[in-house]
Amino acid sequence: MHKAVKRYFSCLFGIGLSLILSLCTATVHGQVVTDESISKAWLREHLQPQTPRLIFDIETEQLLAEKLTTDAHIQQIYQHIKAYADYCLQLPPLTYQKRGRRLLSVSREALQRMLALAMTYRMEQQPEYLHRLEAELLTVAHFPDWNPSHFLDAAEMATAVGLALDWCGKDMAPDILKASKNALLEKAIKPGIGITWENWWWVSEHNWNLVCHGGLAIAALAIFEEEPDLASYTLNRTVERFPLGLLPYQPDGAYNEGPGYWFYATNYLTLTISAFESAVGTGFDFLEVPGVARSAEFSEMTAGPSGDYYNYFDASTKGYHNFQHIGLLSWFGQRGGFRPPKEALEQAIADIPPPEQQSKGRFSTLYLLNLLRLSEDAPEIKREPVWLAQGDAPLVVFAPRQPDGLYLAAKGGSANDNHANMDAGSFILEWKRTRFAIDLGNQDYYELERTIGVDALWNRAQNSPRWDLLTKNNFGLKSACSHKPSKRKRVVSPSK
Repeated sequence: MHKAVKRYFSCLFGIGLSLILSLCTATVHGQVVTDESISKAWLREHLQPQTPRLIFDIETEQLLAEKLTTDAHIQQIYQHIKAYADYCLQLPPLTYQKRGRRLLSVSREALQRMLALAMTYRMEQQPEYLHRLEAELLTVAHFPDWNPSHFLDAAEMATAVGLALDWCGKDMAPDILKASKNALLEKAIKPGIGITWENWWWVSEHNWNLVCHGGLAIAALAIFEEEPDLASYTLNRTVERFPLGLLPYQPDGAYNEGPGYWFYATNYLTLTISAFESAVGTGFDFLEVPGVARSAEFSEMTAGPSGDYYNYFDASTKGYHNFQHIGLLSWFGQRGGFRPPKEALEQAIADIPPPEQQSKGRFSTLYLLNLLRLSEDAPEIKREPVWLAQGDAPLVVFAPRQPDGLYLAAKGGSANDNHANMDAGSFILEWKRTRFAIDLGNQDYYELERTIGVDALWNRAQNSPRWDLLTKNNFGLKSACSHKPSKRKRVVSPSK
């Protein structure tokens, strides 16, 4: 590397480390976002009496129908969704098949199938889509359970069934409607309110909070009329506990589980807020919590000019400006007065794979709805030359004004953070769109759990076998080390 570039990098790195150390903050505590009590009486007063009322309501359906005649981008995305719904008509039914301790892949496929079929039925009014949707609902309703021992699985299935019932329930056979609502109650809501060790996520301060509480909120809003007591209890608990899941965004938007888990958490954050807004007329000011809105910038700044993400804390390098990213940016853009880059939107649409390869498109319908209300006159989101954020895993990014320039990102943190590695900070470096300093990234959880055991992998104690893994200890990371560490887990930069 040229000497001038070396000096430039040394200067930037020194400044970056100084900024990281100066961003040390005390632990951010939860805050009360609303003082509303979500009682049966409150819900009867505020809940929209007619369905569909969850995100894809009649007004939104009419807007989509209008845009399908005028907006080429909306037309293209909808055709991808319809093509997937057509593909679903040929697929065998889902089966109850766990991979290790997880049913998660089945729940996610159910979500993808059901939302595509439901939207396509709403827009096309062709009975084959409704009949296949009913078959999917009946299949999962007859599962022995939705795997509440790993509650993400139950929450994502509850999201699938709850939204499908809301979007198309009026046209369904009464016995299927009854069986599906009963499944929401028995396989999601009741297991989710039981006082057991499996429900530790009630007070979690990471992605599990938003996914589990969000999924149960969808279920509760779908069955309120049948089960007002349990539904109002579940919704009130969601509003009370959800702010704990917003702590990783605080105070400046640098989501402390890394870019990969920003996507997962933020998908459920945005759909839950949207469901509340359409169903009860308020998002309970969750978007006003410090850092939440600014996290859209975090998702922009943590990818280098190469298009790869800074893959710390179990993150992948992939996902920048793909359709998922564009869909989430569109949700924030509606509310923040900006829009995704037009060129990126067009490329994301062009990159949507054919139906048989769409294994990760479960929220495509929601991303399409997010795009409907974007202002044509809004400015495109911009990348700043320097981006700073405080928090448990503070971050500094130096982004070049020209794509071939030098990009440096550095973070602090603690091995105690969720999905964290054994480092008190790491960095990545790119020049001419080539990454020179990298993190090794994540490995498949199932394979790791088979190799070292579930308890070992998720144990962050000082002497846990987790820290023997190259992808988790400091030898697989861009962090400074001159000898084998003694697993000094409590050393952090910055400290809590």
